[in-house]
Amino acid sequence: MEIMKPASGGASEAKHRARRLRIIGAVILAFGIFAADGVYWLGARSPAGDSPLPVIGEDKNATRQSETLFGKQAVFASQMQRTLKNPLAQAGLVVTAAMILAGGFFYAAGAVDRVKQLDSEEA
Repeated sequence: MEIMKPASGGASEAKHRARRLRIIGAVILAFGIFAADGVYWLGARSPAGDSPLPVIGEDKNATRQSETLFGKQAVFASQMQRTLKNPLAQAGLVVTAAMILAGGFFYAAGAVDRVKQLDSEEA
């Protein structure tokens, strides 16, 4: 026995696909926010694990010497490394990555809707 599909099966399938992409995007966004909260909470609670060695840029003589030996990139890399150890910066990176990934799914859902709309206009 063969089941007959309705004539608008393609539009229904596209609508379902767009809805599924939006749900996936929302789940990724929610998971990213909760993960960032966890990263920040765990990082803020942990004891400060900073190294006792001076960081490039805190001491003018050491900064000048490192700039002479390695250039400005060494100072920048040291500051970036210190910034990335901050729990707030880590949480911000997690949220930003989740927003970009979820935005891709939302964009794809919109593209599916636009294709469905163009197909319905042609028919």
